[in-house]
This record gives sequence, structure tokens and C-alpha cells, in this order.
Amino acid sequence: MSRAVRLRSLVCGLASLLALIGGAASADILLVSPAIDQNDRIAAILTGASPSPRLDRVRLKGRPNRPDRWRRSIGERAPVDLTRFRLVVLENAASSGLADVEVVGGGDLLAALPGWVESGGHLLVMGGEPSFETYPGTEFASTLPVVLVPDPGTKRYHEAKRRPVEGHASDGTEVRRIHPVAKVRGDVLIRAGGEPFVVWGRTGRGEVTLVLSGVQEHHVPDAGPRESDFFASPQWERLLLERAGRALGRPLAPGSHVDPAELSPPMLRVGHAFRPDDWFGEGHEGTMVLQSPSGQAVLTVEIPTTTLPVLPETLRPGGYEALLSRAGRTRRRAVHIGTPVDLEGFDIRFFLFGHRPGPLGLAPGEAYEWAVELANIGFTSTVYASYVRRPQSNLRTMREILLGGLDLVYYQSFRDKSRYPNRWPSGVQVPQVAKDLSGEAIGWDIHSPAFRDEIDHLLDEHAEIAALPGIRALQLIEENKDGARRSPSLRKVMSDHGLSGKEKPGDAGWLAHEDLRSKATEQTYQRFRALSQRVFPGVPQSSYWPGSYWGRPWNYTHRVSAFAAAVDEFLGPGYGYNRGKAPDGWLSVTRTTNEIFNAHDFDVSGAKGLAVYAQGTPITPTGGRELGIDTWRETAWTALAGGATGLAYFDLPHGEAIRPLGKLHSELHRLGPLLASTSRRPASIAVLASWSTRTGGSRKETSRHHSCIVQTHDVLVYAVEQVDFVREEQLGSLPASLGAIVLTATPLLPRRAVEQLHAFVRGGGHLFVDAGSGTRQPEGSGRRDPWHTVRATGRVHDIAAPERCSVVGRFEVSRKLLARRWRERLAQIGIEPTSATPDPWTEARLMGDGDLRYWVFLNHYAEPRTLAAHARVAGATWLWRDMRTGQRVRPVAKLGGMAAAVPVGPTDAAVWAGTRRPTATLQIEPRVEWHRIVIEVTALDSEGRLAPDSTPVQLAIRGADGEPRLAAPLRSRGTRGGRASWRVPIPAGDPGGDWSIRVEAPLAGLTEVLSVQVASPAKSHDSPVARVDRTRITTVR
Repeated sequence: MSRAVRLRSLVCGLASLLALIGGAASADILLVSPAIDQNDRIAAILTGASPSPRLDRVRLKGRPNRPDRWRRSIGERAPVDLTRFRLVVLENAASSGLADVEVVGGGDLLAALPGWVESGGHLLVMGGEPSFETYPGTEFASTLPVVLVPDPGTKRYHEAKRRPVEGHASDGTEVRRIHPVAKVRGDVLIRAGGEPFVVWGRTGRGEVTLVLSGVQEHHVPDAGPRESDFFASPQWERLLLERAGRALGRPLAPGSHVDPAELSPPMLRVGHAFRPDDWFGEGHEGTMVLQSPSGQAVLTVEIPTTTLPVLPETLRPGGYEALLSRAGRTRRRAVHIGTPVDLEGFDIRFFLFGHRPGPLGLAPGEAYEWAVELANIGFTSTVYASYVRRPQSNLRTMREILLGGLDLVYYQSFRDKSRYPNRWPSGVQVPQVAKDLSGEAIGWDIHSPAFRDEIDHLLDEHAEIAALPGIRALQLIEENKDGARRSPSLRKVMSDHGLSGKEKPGDAGWLAHEDLRSKATEQTYQRFRALSQRVFPGVPQSSYWPGSYWGRPWNYTHRVSAFAAAVDEFLGPGYGYNRGKAPDGWLSVTRTTNEIFNAHDFDVSGAKGLAVYAQGTPITPTGGRELGIDTWRETAWTALAGGATGLAYFDLPHGEAIRPLGKLHSELHRLGPLLASTSRRPASIAVLASWSTRTGGSRKETSRHHSCIVQTHDVLVYAVEQVDFVREEQLGSLPASLGAIVLTATPLLPRRAVEQLHAFVRGGGHLFVDAGSGTRQPEGSGRRDPWHTVRATGRVHDIAAPERCSVVGRFEVSRKLLARRWRERLAQIGIEPTSATPDPWTEARLMGDGDLRYWVFLNHYAEPRTLAAHARVAGATWLWRDMRTGQRVRPVAKLGGMAAAVPVGPTDAAVWAGTRRPTATLQIEPRVEWHRIVIEVTALDSEGRLAPDSTPVQLAIRGADGEPRLAAPLRSRGTRGGRASWRVPIPAGDPGGDWSIRVEAPLAGLTEVLSVQVASPAKSHDSPVARVDRTRITTVR
């Protein structure tokens, strides 16, 4: 059996093993452990045993340096029934985490375990950090067969040295760390270095076994051998199974295991150069042959090489084997070949994987397990945060993630305080420090040549990462805190422009000073972008939207445009960032989509992306409305209706809590690409977000400005549903659809901004202003009435005192009252939403234009509602279909537009699509190549014209074995110029034969079915492939 075939068998075996872990209704063993870092392999050993015991998991989360703050994973809140278990294993479990686990009958696990053991239970306690040092002083400690030595900060445990394991079964193994004990009250089964290592004792009718050591990821040298090799040995496996068998009353024999090394083979993208030394090590010579799964040589390289070999673009993706031969000896290495990411698929992203918090990290195989679990419920990518001190661990983990079925967003950056002040990353010149306005040093000078030069070294030694398949995006750019600081480089910039560099808030030159700082920050951001495009050409640059930007002007001075110009996609905060306490958390989703839409200059239809985080866990364990499937679903549909092109999750619980996401993600993969391909139109009303007031005002003024633009935005969303933000620098090029701008708590406005607002009013726009807005110039002089020259137009409206943001408050009744007043006032001047419902907690968002539209109905109530929607566009006679149910629907024609009464479930959505010109014909042009099938679909209406943009087309492909060959996230497309296209890779090892192709136009209810013939892998790589069998095209209506 080849290594590639063996690898696939092992992967399948691990998937079955994962199902066994999570799926049992009853269990023999309860394993309580951290969510990551099972380097001691307890779960793998137990589930791989013969016969395999039934295992339940409780996962704990926390930081080792905060042992008092460990908690149970938020997704595993079901009480533990200890009567179901014969053995409880505590693996690296802090007492605070045990106290957070509720048990059936009341109380917590920490308090319940002593009685459970007394009644006959078996307990195995494993060490690590934190664990034993947290038990002294608890009743649980009296159950243990030792008296523990207090070890605050685990200082004694950290005293690593070689401790040979003693006894006949040691086989020369060792452990490096031991938890100290003052007295042994039981039997010492094994010693290590003369110290008690494994201790056993009785408590009532039960038994307790202690393993006074452990192994954790950051205690292991990067890519080096295990620190304590005992835990990687057969002796540890036998000991664990003997203890488990004793508890269960039946012997357990070691079984087969997946070698984690098999889950991280070298990986390479087609068309990319590579170093054979990365596969076989430095200094080897001979002939290297890359062999396909069918045993054919697809590439031959003589080592050493004078130039780096390049993988052919036409290789089929999958598992290969590299053979290095010399003098009759052959070395073998499994190699995984992949393709670039298809960026047209709808991305559902997890934030994030990483080797944190130290000394915990992802043990070998854990990233693969978690990636498989996430991929199985519809996730498509994850952010991986690299750890600069562990490059080989980074590479191993990313390979596991890719093999597990997720794409990667590679996260590698540094900020103004990264490794400050003692450890500058490389050997180049160390930048000077920046100081705050009081003269205290606060971080690196991010505008200095030395800091920017270091950016150029950020991706040094990244050749293997740059060659990986599945790199979806990079996250190099962070929202560096550039405000309220002075530095040598900035002083020079200021001096070059005639400023002293010592200006302070309130000084006449302060805004000019800060504008120069913003431009300097933009240069730093562009340096990150230039680096990413050099090392990862064509890969989008991602970053997270700083939701606190407008509220923290002392941290972030730069303009939004300085940040946005360097980034291709923003991921912003959604439901849950206000700690789950506000009943209308969906407004935070809407606010984020509107802020990012504005940051991308009112266009997310092209290369710019917009996604919203569905908060996976609350920021605090307490809160109001529970965060779970209801809020995740509401976040998803609200974000899509706001123009999102993807979805993300900031942290996630483990266990049952996330399984309902599978159904939601299945729908998002089907409909998300369609809504994402539909243009979001700018709104007819916007709230001005002023950089000048934010930057140049007093602390009270800047705080009030942020509060007021948020409150005003939210009230307007209640009133007219579709609202935008607009920034000062955009006033000269406003969207044509914008009819009104609201100024609230904006005292400081530059002369140019006032003049541009005058021009907006003279051109027919309306201005709503509160008292005091625009009354000060940047240099400090006042304006009596900045709008007097355009008041005669009748389009300048003063916001009445009772309607100003200072009286809005946080109460629902006041928001609804103000929303009604705004709706009435805007209607009087002819500004009405294109589509809306009369209830502030329901929405009807109309997306797209021309001859095809999507109508998204959102219900933000926790109970079902029938939404009364009205749209001011003609379309009642179009073909309409509910895209979630597939049923035909018919809006009712009304004067000036159309209306619909739509039942929608709690915190859910209905999605209708309508077209004036339904697809009548699908022209399919498949082209079969050796390594892929290229499928071009043209949609035509009944008159032979190209279908409208964003017309939905869906593709399904099955191989000769009937299995899908195209992943769910890639099946839906919205047309562009009447066409949609796919490039479907043919997997290495595919047996070939007839593949079926099914193309649907779901809105029109039209389906075309045909077949193509794929060459078997036994044929030569350059042999001709079979033609498309057009005699088998079938039309289904």
C-alpha cells in the first residue's frame, strides 16, 4: 500500500474516531481537559483501545497564568451525570474550571467528585499547568493520595530537568517536570528521578490514581522531540489502559492510532516552485521522482538542483509520493498537491486557530480534528495566527488545517507594542520609541524607516508557506494605535511642513498636524500591503474593522481611508460585542455593514469584501439574550441583507452548541454567493462621521460625537431601514442617490467641508443639523450660522431639541417615537425607503437593480411574525420565487410599487428573488482537460438576450461513483454579463469514467443535465481526453 493511500485510510479512520467521541448517548469514561493541548494523547489512546470504551468530553478554557479564571466551554452547559461513568479523567484541569461544571442534582464537579469517589468511582488525575497547584485548600485535595506542596505560579513545576522513569517498564524514558508533593498517603507505582510520579490510593470504595506530570506544546522544542518522551511511549499507553480497564472491569488492549505526522505532509500548490530539501532534509543527493497515486512518474528532478523545480499547472490535486533514490536505496515521502483557492465561493470563516495561550498549544493532530469538525458544519476557512518563535509548529498546524478541509487566512503581523521594549524581531536597526504627550515612552515609532524596514522582513523564510495551497487571504495589517504620541520621525515630517511637531489638541495647527500623521500611518500600512503582494501575489489582504475607531480617537488618529486603502476585505464586529445585553444587538450588525460599506467608498461589488463576525461566545459569561443559533442566524441574514460578502465567527464553543450551524451554513452556501453578487445601492440618507470633530474636539465633544452618530444612525434604521455613513473626505463625491445628510454633535468642521455641504444643498440635497454643528473652524474661530447662505433653499432643517441625540436614551419607546417622527419628516421632503416595513423590528431590504432583484425580509423578534412589506418599485408582474423554499410567490401590485405579506420565523429571514426576464435557455460549454473541467454557462431569456446580472445559476457534479466532485460552497454563482463559470479540479486517483453535470437556474425552475468523460489515471498525463457526450443533454422544467 502506498503512503498516499495509507494516509487516506488513516484520515478516514480518524474521522470515524471523532464521531465515536462525540456521538455516544451513554459513556464509560468522562474526560475533563482543556480545549486544546492533548499532547499526552489520553483521548486518542482510550478511543483507539480494543474494545473501545465510550468517552464523553468536558472542555475547559482559560489561561495558564490565570488559574482562578478557568471556565467550562460555553457550548457544553448540560449538567454532568456522574452516575453514568465508571472512570473520570482530569487532564490538566484547574479547580476553577471544575467548579464551573454543573452536575446533575445540583452543585459542581469539584465539590461532587469526593463523594463520587467515596461511593466507588475511579478517578485519574493528570498534571500540567494549571492543575495540581490549584487544588490545595479544597475538599477535593483531601481525596488525593498525596499532600500537595503549595506551588504558586507553578515555579517548582517549571524546574525542568531529566528525570528517568524507574521500574521494569520504563524502557529508558523520562519526564522533565514533576508536581511537588509533601507527603504520600498511598502507594507509589512509578518514580521518576527518585520522585513520586504515579501514585495510587483508595478513598472509601473508590480509587484515585495521580500522574504528577504532563507535557504541553510550548514546553516542547519547535519541531523537536517530545520533552517528556514517556508520554509518547508504549509504556504510557499500557499504564493508561491498565488504569481504565481496572475501572471498567474489563481489560483494554492497545489499538491502532493515527500517527499525527501523517496529517501534516509537505503541501504544495500547482505551478509553484519548491525545494526538495524541504521534503528530505538538507544535503541529500540523487534522483527524486514525484509519483501519482496510480504509480506514474509526473516529475523527475536531479538533486542537488541549480534552479528550483516547478510543479506543472496540470497536476491533479491530491496525495502523491516523492521517491528519492541513490545507490540502490530509496526514501519515500507523502506529498499533498493542491490548487489555488476559488475566491468566488461564499466564505464562512472561523477566527482563529493558534498556539495560544502558552504553554498550551495545538498538539499534533488537534488542528486537523477541529478543522474536520468545522468543515463538516459548513465552515470554509480559518484565520491562523502564526507564532513567530515556532515556525515549524506553524507549518505543521497549517498543513493539518488544510488537510482537514479548511482554507487558510494567514495572520502574521506586529504592532506598535509588539515585543516592546526588549525584543525587536530582526537584526536590522531598532526604531526609536514613541512617547505620549506627557513624555512617557509607550511603544515603537511606527512611522520610522526602521519600523517600515522591519515590515519587509516580516515574511522572511516563508517560502514553504507561500507555496501552500488553500491560502485564501493574508492578515498582515492591524489597526496600529498611532494617536496621542510623538516620535522623531513625526517631528521631521512636521518640520518639513512648517509645523513644530509639538502641537496639542486645541492648538491652531493641531488638525494639520494630525492629518500629516494620518498620511504617515497610511505609508506604513501600504508597506505591509506591498510586502504581501510581493510574497503572496494576488492574495487578498484582510483585516478586522476597528469597531472602536470612532469612540477612541486618542488611540487611532489616522483617517478611515488610510486603513481601507491598504485592505481588500474587512471583517467587523456583529451581534454580541455589546456583551449580549442590548435587546437589539442586530443593530450592531447593521451598523458594521454600513461602516464598512462606507469605508469601501459605497462599493463592495468588486474586489472589496465585507464580512461580519457572529460572536461565538459572549465577552462575559453573563448577559441578556443568549448567544447561540438564534443570534448566529440573525447575524448571518442581517449581514447579507446589508451587503456582506462573507461571514465569520469570533471564537466558538465546542460540542452540541455548534451543530445547528450545519443547516444554517448549508443555506448560506446556496444563497450567500447570490446575495453577495448583488449590488448594494447607497442609501438616500446618511449620517456624517466627522474626522475633524473626532480628532480636534475636546474629549467631551469627541465622545459625544461618537455617541450621537451611533444613536442617530440606529434611530434612522428604525425609521427607514437603509442608512449610510458619510465621511468629510467623501463630501465632494457623494453618491447620486443620497438625498439627505444628518449632522449631529459635530461642532468642528473645516471650511471645505462646509462649502461642500452648501453645494450639496444647492444641488437639491437636504441637510438636517442640530444646534452647534459646524459652528467652529479647525483653527478655533467660530461661525454664527454656518448654513445661513443656503437656508433660503428650504432644504436646511434644524433638529428640534426633543429629537436631539442627547435625549434619545437607551429606551425602546423613545427610539420608536423618534423613528416615527423621522419617518414622517423625511416623507414630507420626498425621502422614503425603497423598501420597508412599518415595524422597526422587521425589515424588508431590496437588493439589486435593473431586471433582477432580491427581497430579503428580516424578523428580529424572538417569535414568528408576518411582515407587511412595501417596495417603491414596479415588479409585481415579474417572476418571483422564495429562494429558501423553492416555491413561487406573488407580490401584490400597489400604487407606486408592490407589497407582500411574508411569514418569517423568529430571528430569521425570507429571501425572495424576482426577475423581469426569466432564464429560458441554459447554454453549457464544458471543456474537459487532464486536470480539470472548465464549465461555462450562459443564461438567455426567451428573446435570446443575456440574463440580468446576478441571475442565480447552480452547478452540481458527480463522479462515476456518484459522489460529489464540487464542494457545496462553490456550487452557486450569480451571473455577470449573463454568464457564470467554474473550474472544477479532477482529483488525483479519480478512477475516471462518466461524470454527470447538472446545471440549474433555480429562479426560472430550469435544469440541464449532461455528462462528460474523464480520463482514468492509468492513461498518460498528456493523452487526449474524451469529448463531451452532447447526445445526453436533458432539459428538466
